[in-house]
Amino acid sequence: MPRKHKVKQGEGIKKIAQEYGFPFWKTIWDDSDNAALRDLRKNPGILQPGDIVIIPDLITKQETAATEMRHKFVYKVPGMTETLRLKLLDRDNAPLAGKPFLLAVDGEEIEGSTDGDGMLEQEIPANAKEGRIEIEGNEWFLELAHLNPVDEAASDGNVLGVQSRLSNLGIPCPESGEFDEATSMAVRAFQKLAGFDETGELNDETKAALKERHGS
Repeated sequence: MPRKHKVKQGEGIKKIAQEYGFPFWKTIWDDSDNAALRDLRKNPGILQPGDIVIIPDLITKQETAATEMRHKFVYKVPGMTETLRLKLLDRDNAPLAGKPFLLAVDGEEIEGSTDGDGMLEQEIPANAKEGRIEIEGNEWFLELAHLNPVDEAASDGNVLGVQSRLSNLGIPCPESGEFDEATSMAVRAFQKLAGFDETGELNDETKAALKERHGS
């Protein structure tokens, strides 16, 4: 019988699929009972805490085998991954292009280099929780899959999703989920950069531009 899963902070569909033993996350995401959720959240990796995901029944497979004999069945579960994409900039907002980096994801270290635009792209486990990046003496800590929606209906009015993106873009902003004066000042700073009227309000134009500049 299908079950209801209430999304917690830091969960996307792939992480939820692994929790319930589904080898393919699309089995859940494409289920007809989740049509309304798909319409609301265009990105299965960015869900709002409190969203309800319907978990369909797992389909079992039967195999025939002779009795009074020992049989060995092997099932290879494909590992689910996400692509971590980050654009790294220096203090002058210039790309850190072609720079070697050290990425630690849940304690496992990965070495690589950014591309010509300062982009870091790396496949990581879908259920990864935290990360750390070291590059040119700088260090960033990551809360993986903690990004909330910013331009779809959300119980907090998109405030936390806006705050997180502003912080990631280097604009000081508290990540409290409350739209306070400090958040309004951060929104004004972004609106100035984007060439908008500096109202400090979360209008649709500002949220769309914030999502585009952030990249998700």
